[in-house]
Amino acid sequence: MGGSWGPGVAALPFGAGFHPYFRVKESDKRVARIATGATSAFGNVSKATGPLAIDLGAPECDLHLLDHGAAPCTVEHPGGAVTVSGSPEFTHWVIWTVAGKDFVCVEPWTCPGNALNTGERLLELPPGGTRALWVEYRVEPRRS
Repeated sequence: MGGSWGPGVAALPFGAGFHPYFRVKESDKRVARIATGATSAFGNVSKATGPLAIDLGAPECDLHLLDHGAAPCTVEHPGGAVTVSGSPEFTHWVIWTVAGKDFVCVEPWTCPGNALNTGERLLELPPGGTRALWVEYRVEPRRS
């Protein structure tokens, strides 16, 4: 892991992530799809790693996509679609929703959960430096 923040230290390790909620009706979750090239995931509910199986109708879906990479990710549902894109640093993506709520989250992260403790894939910012990251959302309403 890089150095810790303090006097005389060369860089500040950090991770960035967004937690946007997209409206997907509870009744539409069984037919909604997440367009991703990922093939494996860590299930934060089951605490197991395995082949990707997204079930938005489960009591809770909390999946950390392990091999999605920096590609865009799309939520497709009967009302349309929303595509989330990010700068190349966003290589770790999380899909989250809970039963009884009208939302699905597609979360771009730059590092895995707990990275501040493990040091895994943290970005670094030198003292006085800046770094620009971006996230873009594209909404496509359903066409009649």
